Amino acid sequence: MSSNRRFGSLGLFVLLALGRPADCLADPPPASTPEAVETPEALLDLAGEGFKIRQTDHFMIAYDSSYEHLRPLVGRVEGVYNAVWRLCQASNLSDQPPPKQLPILFFGAFDDYRDYAATLNADGSVIAGFYHHVSNVATFYNTSSRPDLKDLNAQIDRLQKRIIDSRRDRSRSRSSSSQTQAWQRQVNGLKIRRDAFVERVNRLVIQHEVAHQCLFNAEVHLRQGINPGWLVEGLACQFEVPQTASHGGLGSINYHRLADVREAFELAPDNLRPTAEQRRTAFDNERFLPLEELVGDSRVLLRRDDPNLNYRYAQCWSLVFHLHRHQREAFSKYAALVRRRPPGVLLDKRSEIAEFEAAFGPIDEAFEDAWIKFILGIQPRRP
Repeated sequence: MSSNRRFGSLGLFVLLALGRPADCLADPPPASTPEAVETPEALLDLAGEGFKIRQTDHFMIAYDSSYEHLRPLVGRVEGVYNAVWRLCQASNLSDQPPPKQLPILFFGAFDDYRDYAATLNADGSVIAGFYHHVSNVATFYNTSSRPDLKDLNAQIDRLQKRIIDSRRDRSRSRSSSSQTQAWQRQVNGLKIRRDAFVERVNRLVIQHEVAHQCLFNAEVHLRQGINPGWLVEGLACQFEVPQTASHGGLGSINYHRLADVREAFELAPDNLRPTAEQRRTAFDNERFLPLEELVGDSRVLLRRDDPNLNYRYAQCWSLVFHLHRHQREAFSKYAALVRRRPPGVLLDKRSEIAEFEAAFGPIDEAFEDAWIKFILGIQPRRP
């Protein structure tokens, strides 16, 4: 690990395991802003000893993991890049494609990742990845090296050793053969649990943070400006879905976030519309914020001790999904308004709301009703 770490804590986009975010908003860079990492040599200098560079179509990745663990990351980030750029073109959000290669740091071991995150005043024991908008680097680690997966991996290894030892015993009885099959079923079940957990973290963290990186580099958001939190996080949440050549981004429903919205209203699986009491309770308990508050406070998602933070992100996802589906042209115009903001200027609540209403119309009961009815009218499914 290199001991020469040059970046402060400003500008971190971080996401907790399973999608609970700890930070969300682009602060203006400090006065002594270091230059963004733009070359493989600069990225290796940042990474330190033991790292190699893998260059793909759109990323340069400094990694010290095995290639076996790097390969899935490559496909995942390239899929997000392509989905983001398709969205930019289809929705007229940007005519500036992200640079040819964006920088990523990928640690093979959790402990090394945690130590690096600490140099940025970030707690790597709770955040599973982040995008640093000053250096322009997205940082991740091999999810299977997480401490909370060690016991599970050890259990799988023990069972697999028993299976191997049992199969070597050619004099085993039928009962031992039956026991071997039972162990194999256990192994299969544990692997399914582990792989499903890893996949969920990878979507809610890696895809989310790379979406941030691509959207900022496509100039949908400004790295030198203060952007509305609901827009920045709501857009990134759109890319937490499986990425394919024809789907992904705003064309797909994020069922993880939809489940959180429904949970905020305490809806039963077969209920597509909250009662007046359920709706009132969701607002009273602040699981669902009034639209004026969500839009008006650009820093509402920075309240790290907010017990409803997961619901905040789901609400941001739902608002972006609704606006893009029903007011696509206005959505493009609003994004253009945000890009024209002066660098480093934080708008007050009245100005934020005025800019939103200039694009989408008045924030009133009819607007909120249409939004909530649309989102909760989507048929849920198990993620």
